Amino acid sequence: MEKVESKAVIEAILFAAGREVSIQELSMALEKPTEEIEIIIKEMQEDYKTRGIEITKMEDNYQLVSKKEYYEYIYPIIDKRAKPNLSNAALETLAIIAYNPRITRAEIESIRGVDASASVYKLREYELIEEAGKSDLPGKPMTYKTTHKFLKMFGYTSLNDLPELPRYKLDENKQIVIDELLEEQEELKMKTQLFYHGDIITMDEKNENPEAIFIRNGVIEKIGKLSELEQFVEKETKKVDLQGKTLMPGFIDSHSHIVAFAQTLGFVNLSGCKNIQEIIERLKHQKNSQKVENGKWIVGFGYDPYLLKEKRHPTNLELDEVSTKDPILISHVSGHMGVINSYGLKIMQIHESTPDIPGGHYGRNEDSTLNGYLEENAFIQNAKVANQISDDEMIELLQKAQRIYLKNGITTLQDGLTKPQEWRLLQRAAKEKKLMLDTVCYVDISSNEEILQAKENAVNKRKGRECNLTQCYYQHLKIGGYKIILDGSPQGKTAWLSSPYENEKEYRGYPTRKNEEVEKAIVLALQNKMQILAHCNGDEAIDQFIMILEKFPKEEIKAIRPVVIHAQLIQKKQLKKLISQFYSIYYFFQLPILYLHFF
Repeated sequence: MEKVESKAVIEAILFAAGREVSIQELSMALEKPTEEIEIIIKEMQEDYKTRGIEITKMEDNYQLVSKKEYYEYIYPIIDKRAKPNLSNAALETLAIIAYNPRITRAEIESIRGVDASASVYKLREYELIEEAGKSDLPGKPMTYKTTHKFLKMFGYTSLNDLPELPRYKLDENKQIVIDELLEEQEELKMKTQLFYHGDIITMDEKNENPEAIFIRNGVIEKIGKLSELEQFVEKETKKVDLQGKTLMPGFIDSHSHIVAFAQTLGFVNLSGCKNIQEIIERLKHQKNSQKVENGKWIVGFGYDPYLLKEKRHPTNLELDEVSTKDPILISHVSGHMGVINSYGLKIMQIHESTPDIPGGHYGRNEDSTLNGYLEENAFIQNAKVANQISDDEMIELLQKAQRIYLKNGITTLQDGLTKPQEWRLLQRAAKEKKLMLDTVCYVDISSNEEILQAKENAVNKRKGRECNLTQCYYQHLKIGGYKIILDGSPQGKTAWLSSPYENEKEYRGYPTRKNEEVEKAIVLALQNKMQILAHCNGDEAIDQFIMILEKFPKEEIKAIRPVVIHAQLIQKKQLKKLISQFYSIYYFFQLPILYLHFF
């Protein structure tokens, strides 16, 4: 087929279709490769420059339309069709969806601060937005995206053509407007706000229940009666009527894993599974619906064997029902153990003769063959292989994770175990001004050199003095101290106890560190004047930590404020000793029934 004839055929198809036609459809019709079709259409677009019609492109779709400049001549002739009559609320909602594809209604409402159901309904009615699949958030809410009709109405070929927005931080309600953030001082320069008509919680006994708060440059300047604060209102002051709502300081999440949480948003959600078959079905759905490439890891997160009908972990053979040609890994809700299918074990070179590693265990059947179960260090070290999410994807997931934190009122968090991989991601997010929460990192004691060296490269001037990442934030990023893990989790029966687990004759869990390793870690913390956090769930692990701490002068230990993390099975005598020696301690879980075994 000659080029002239090809042009005629394309024109005929586009005219007859009266809709968008994909490049793939045109390629099949003309039996020509898509690259050649694109060249032909570009020539046609040039040919049409002197005509009343044109070929528009919207992503990979083309449509024959009349030129916008002749609308006034066309409009009186054609039937007047209903035009979308959009309110400001609907337009705001449409803009949010356009700039944030795959956003939930709740996220839209958190940005706008009002109910968005009517706007979403209206936009769907006009076919300007459509459902984009369910979110991985709890409850799996529906997400929305704009349609091709939206692109056509506003004259865009793709969402990449949207005009660039000014860069914002958080608004006065601590809600995300867009992701690209300005420097704090630049955004808040000469900005004043007045909050009133609500329950205002200050956490200050001297200023309980004030009527209003006046803010300048992001700093609370005055608190008191509304009539007194109104005299400070300026022309540009933003007045916020709380309408009876509660205003309070942002929450601090004292133990979190922001990067790990972000990763799980890209995994198959296995929480709530009631039996092993349901786990298998969810993994199959991921394989089929997401069109996972052959050979790429399929990863699931959040199952709990005690909530399954079978009251056990799945096996490698059961995961093989999903695929025998793709590696599969599922993680226990604690993140301390999981299961890998047979092909995954092969890729990781884990076989029957593979011995257990220090602080870790490979599950086996009665005949010593592997059953796919991996525990503690055996799981944690091998699970890294399954993480095939690119850095760019991780940055997006990190943004999504932060929105969830912010939605729940959290503005500061602690990353409880920061390894080089996590550090590089957080550092990149900070440099790109995509960290929205103050993030305090606790460096993995076994892989700390890269991170601690980086702290010297981020020196700021603050309040007339220089400070590095251990002293102040750089773009919301800070180093808080070290982290060492001394045992596992009681949920997986890997916490190190002083007496056997229920229904066990001798098994008490096990330590993940030798005494000399713990001592070496404390020496390092003292040398660098860094706080150290110790993951200790079992009372025996807590005893190990206390025993090593007591080898050092009490005043030196006090200065670095060591902390016992989790402490699910702490004994009263241990608690008293820690308190009497001024060591900090807090809990992650509250399991009073388990405490009774030791008290």
